[in-house]
Amino acid sequence: MNASVYDKEIEAYGKLSHTERIQWLAGLAHELTIYARDTYEIGTEDVCDPKRLRGFNELSHRVIGQLRHEIDGTRGYPR
Repeated sequence: MNASVYDKEIEAYGKLSHTERIQWLAGLAHELTIYARDTYEIGTEDVCDPKRLRGFNELSHRVIGQLRHEIDGTRGYPR
């Protein structure tokens, strides 16, 4: 994502209400779990793309961290 697209997304997120931000982040966290399933080997407990799975885990960590900030009313990022 280039800087101008990122800046536009940050601006749009900032315009959401408190409740809308919580709903948006919760929805994003849910979607990430669906996309992360692509890293598993079908029909087994094995992971076929550990590097990509780690990326999903790190992104999920940040999204859920921001969700916690929104719920608690504490400063998160990028604010």
